[in-house]
Order: sequence, then structure tokens, then C-alpha cells
Amino acid sequence: MSVRDGYIPLKSLDELGNPIVERPIVLPDNRKFLVKMRGLTEAEMRAMRAKVPWPESPTDMVRNPTTKQVERVPLTSGPAYQQYQTATEEANGKLMKHCLLISLQVPVPGATEEEQVTYLENQLGSVALLQLMNHFNSLQMISAEDIEAAKNP
Repeated sequence: MSVRDGYIPLKSLDELGNPIVERPIVLPDNRKFLVKMRGLTEAEMRAMRAKVPWPESPTDMVRNPTTKQVERVPLTSGPAYQQYQTATEEANGKLMKHCLLISLQVPVPGATEEEQVTYLENQLGSVALLQLMNHFNSLQMISAEDIEAAKNP
């Protein structure tokens, strides 16, 4: 097997897999941990999105001045739109925590998935939770900086 610039020739997509990796967590008291995590498959992401209730975009009925027809148009400002934005942010947060449960390869307290999400929201320190969410995001996407770093080790 030849290795060129640190890359191994791919023989099968099975080689890519979905590896478990260790990511560092540093707490404010300087305790340091390695947490095992993995990225989610596309199917797992779709399943998580389906579990989270998403808000309906607010609309209003407006008469089109040209056609004189009444049309439904999305609102882009006002109290209803602000409520929609807040609800969307909350849904995104729930999605992240549900995905994090699958990604984490350590037990999360709680008998049900909802209890586990509640634990992440209410019991885990925000410093640790933010680091875990950032690590999850890095497992789900690759940045331009990651690509450049891989090219120039």
C-alpha cells in the first residue's frame, strides 16, 4: 500500500467508516478529559431532524396589487417573526443535543432520550456542553482550514 503525502489510497468506501475519536474537554478548574465521540450518518441526522418539532413560518394574507389576488406571504419582521426566530433557535438547540446523545460514546444519565437531553441542558456545565457541541460540529463538517492542514502537515 503506497502512502502519498500522508494519504492512503482508498480501496473501498467501507474503509471510511464512522470512526470513534477522542476529543479534549478542559474544565474551568483545569481538569482535562478525553471524550469518545463519533460523527452521525446521514440517516441518523434525518431521524434526529424528524424527532424535533419545528415551528411554522409566520405568514400573512396580502392582496397582490398587480393581480388583485389574495396571497399568503412570509413575514420577515414583527412580533410573530421574532417568536418564530426564537422557536427556531430552540429547535436547533434541541436538535444539537439529540445529535450529541448519539455522538457521545459515554453514558448520559436518564432513562429516556428526553431525560438525557434534559440532563445535558440542566446538569452539564455550559463550558463542557459548549466544547462537546463544538467537537460534534467539527465531526460533522470539515472546514477549509482542516483541508489546508491536511495538505500541509
